[in-house]
Amino acid sequence: MIQDDKAQFWNQVLAFAEQIESSGSDQDLNEMAAMLLGLSEGFDVLADPVETFEEYSVIRLSRAIHDVLYSRAALRQPR
Repeated sequence: MIQDDKAQFWNQVLAFAEQIESSGSDQDLNEMAAMLLGLSEGFDVLADPVETFEEYSVIRLSRAIHDVLYSRAALRQPR
């Protein structure tokens, strides 16, 4: 099960990278913030610094970027 989760996780990370490369509007910032939140919440099971350090690091990074986007760019929080 964890291997399937890991494969799906890395596919999501790649899709997110492609989304960032093709972005260009303020709406894209909201979409990126939502993707960051989805990545960190959807794959929280992989956030183990001992067992899955690489995934844990990316999840922490996505949470930090999400928080900065909302606190500094004043993006609207999803409800």
